[in-house]
Amino acid sequence: MSNVYEISYESKTYTLSLIKWGVLRRLLAKVFNASDYIFSPSWELAIYDKEDIYSRQYDNPLFVFHFKEKIHAVRKLNLAKELINEGGIDAFIDGLSINAEEEGIFCDMTNYFERN
Repeated sequence: MSNVYEISYESKTYTLSLIKWGVLRRLLAKVFNASDYIFSPSWELAIYDKEDIYSRQYDNPLFVFHFKEKIHAVRKLNLAKELINEGGIDAFIDGLSINAEEEGIFCDMTNYFERN
């Protein structure tokens, strides 16, 4: 299952991608990246600057969230769509709250902070 959305705010467009991890990907993450994850992810939400996709930097999203359960992944996706649509990526960051223990979430924002 994969969901892709484009959200625009002013002159910027962002692409949001929600995918379900398959068994093989979860197994490989467990084997090779065990130290990075506090759980075995089942869902991934990635947020890209659309310009990055066209410039072939699609392997470096601004944000990557890994979730254990679908309900939390869909909630974060809906929150991201709403906040980015209303105020851009800065509104998303301001409205972002992460309760890793409750939501079963692992977040990587390295690419966003490296670019800003």
